[in-house]
Amino acid sequence: MSLLAQLRARDYDEAVRLAKRFLTSQPNDPWEHTILGWTYEQKRMLEQAIVEFQSAIAATKGDSFFLAPLGHAYALAGRRTDAEQVLHTLLARAKKSYVFSLRHSADLHGSRRKGFGIRLA
Repeated sequence: MSLLAQLRARDYDEAVRLAKRFLTSQPNDPWEHTILGWTYEQKRMLEQAIVEFQSAIAATKGDSFFLAPLGHAYALAGRRTDAEQVLHTLLARAKKSYVFSLRHSADLHGSRRKGFGIRLA
């Protein structure tokens, strides 16, 4: 099965194994870092997820699509200030150009799951 299939099947250990194997040959692939980050989020390994999302952002020179998942991981990890900074960055970018991941980052603004969420003044 593919990496995404493993993730969808909730076989997170296998998804991590496949992503790490792929990243040995393609260490700067932002998609693999992002998928690995999502997998780590599912495993509640939030600091590892943050590292992977940061790697994706570095590989794309800050592409907004890869920035939103970082903000989400920050929020899940309780890093409110970092999550707010990402949200503000995305909102500022959205004023100038289309930001695909802004919808995903809505969790930073309005989520009430597990008692977290960020409100902008």
